[in-house]
Amino acid sequence: MSVSDQPKWKDRRTFVYRNSESQFRLTMKQTILNLFFLLLFSGLGLAQVSVSVDPNPWQGTLSADLSDDWAEVIAHATFTNEDAGTQSFRWLISVQSAPVEWQFRICDINACYGTSTTTNYDPNGFQQPVVLNSGESSLLDLHILPKGVSGQGLIHVELSTIDDINTVIETAVYQVTIENSVATFERLSSQHIKVYPNPATEYIALSDTRGIDQIIIYNMIGRQVRTFQVAANRHYSLADLPKGLYLVSLVNKHKGVLRTLRLQKVDEVGP
Repeated sequence: MSVSDQPKWKDRRTFVYRNSESQFRLTMKQTILNLFFLLLFSGLGLAQVSVSVDPNPWQGTLSADLSDDWAEVIAHATFTNEDAGTQSFRWLISVQSAPVEWQFRICDINACYGTSTTTNYDPNGFQQPVVLNSGESSLLDLHILPKGVSGQGLIHVELSTIDDINTVIETAVYQVTIENSVATFERLSSQHIKVYPNPATEYIALSDTRGIDQIIIYNMIGRQVRTFQVAANRHYSLADLPKGLYLVSLVNKHKGVLRTLRLQKVDEVGP
């Protein structure tokens, strides 16, 4: 090689080196971007909150005295936080099909809400999310007031987290048939049942347990504070409840709420 050819050779070698270096940098950038997006989407997948609903779907026939405008039936369900951490949940009632007269309300671990409440968390209004630690459960009872009308309904209760209310992570499905049960034995019998003593201090009892499977006690803001399975000759403790007024619902597992009574809890009964 002549002396005059050496600069050209060096230029070509420099060009090849620089071109290889540019290709290497481009390849590394692409690899880093691919790794970033892989980790990003993997993270999003891991962040998906998981809940379970039991039963799902709820399917059954409930009986109500349709001559009673305040008759109410209950489809009992629960949901559980299956996520590894604590989550705050929102539910939203979505009526797919039902008689227009029917009214709906939800009871969760926080409260039993009125028929005008279709969600427990509105970013611009009412906010009472269900906060559950990992593995904890909440009621998700659907109460239906048929308002004198029998029929069938398909109701969805959509669950999401308050951090992303537009992403439904689970849908509780209720397929409910309501039939008339005018003057059933249980309902007639319940009219004569007394809750005593009233006022109460330590406990209550029932004068008759026929047709009654469960006692549910609510405070005056609608929150469920006690649930008892009914048995003959049993006392139901109120010892740790604060004094005040409560509502006591007598429930038949097939017929729903048969009767609701008002109860006063006091520290002690006067002479």
